[in-house]
Amino acid sequence: MSSAPRKCKDGIPRRITIPVDPESGEIRNPHMKSGREALEKWSITPDNLIQDFRTWITNHCNLLTSDTLRPLDDMSYVVSTRRLTTTFQVIQVLGTRAFMLLGRRLCLFRLLEQRNGRETRILAVVDTAQGLRLMQKLRPLRRFVEPVIENALPPILKRFLKVHLVSLRGMSPEDACVVMPKSDCSPLVVFKDKTKYLSVPLEKVLRDLNDRYAELELAQMTPDLSIRTSGPVWLEVTGRGVIG
Repeated sequence: MSSAPRKCKDGIPRRITIPVDPESGEIRNPHMKSGREALEKWSITPDNLIQDFRTWITNHCNLLTSDTLRPLDDMSYVVSTRRLTTTFQVIQVLGTRAFMLLGRRLCLFRLLEQRNGRETRILAVVDTAQGLRLMQKLRPLRRFVEPVIENALPPILKRFLKVHLVSLRGMSPEDACVVMPKSDCSPLVVFKDKTKYLSVPLEKVLRDLNDRYAELELAQMTPDLSIRTSGPVWLEVTGRGVIG
């Protein structure tokens, strides 16, 4: 399965391909090809991801002793990334269904399917002008909706955060948590490796993730769906024996 916008932001054509085993459903080596010659820009081997992640932890994390762990646990909010991931997966499924339903009903986008033997090509066309017209029609409702959001959102966020709070000493093996101290100390990310606790500044994690995102050049492939965009935005997805 491969995906690409009709036009990247910098004008350089790019396409991401994700080979999927039709029998097991396993992903093999996602890769990107770019340029007029379609040269391979990067490739990811799923089997190496865990080892690369463990190597990164070994190179950048510090060991937390039991003397440090207890006061840190008592004086911080500890958010489990495992619980966040589960919640995100549920929201993603519901959000995708709602987006597809409302998007089609409101004519925000349309899907065009083309079949040629075992190959299926799906063109997603996003109508930014229709989205702008819809925003203008709904603008008078802002003065009614904003007070409701201001009153309802803080309790919802508080309950959401509480559901995802855990204790550092009660972390599951292989779990990771974001530790936000109640004092002015910098946030940490704590990993539990069997019985060991390893920590790294959250700032370092975000900086490395941002650098990796830039290396993958995914931002150049993200469609511009802002109100400045004129005309429809096209996104192409092609599958051979895996779609439909």
